[in-house]
Amino acid sequence: MDEQLSLYLNKKLKAVYFFLLKMGAIKEDAEDIVQETAFQFVQYLDTLQEEYVDAWLYRVAINKYYDSLRKVFRVTYSRNTRFE
Repeated sequence: MDEQLSLYLNKKLKAVYFFLLKMGAIKEDAEDIVQETAFQFVQYLDTLQEEYVDAWLYRVAINKYYDSLRKVFRVTYSRNTRFE
């Protein structure tokens, strides 16, 4: 990855991180989600259209955040459910 793309990605991922915090993610979860989003970005770099990169980064991060919430809800719900 060239220097210009790396600087651009770091700037956008920082914005995504703060957006996740505003949505209610805790610091550690936001960091994990940003790291996973960056990894997925590198995997799909060749297929992404340049004008949609910002939207793509946010959408992937938001989906990962929602997935983490669903996972926490499932675990919490299953632990608190009583079978009679």
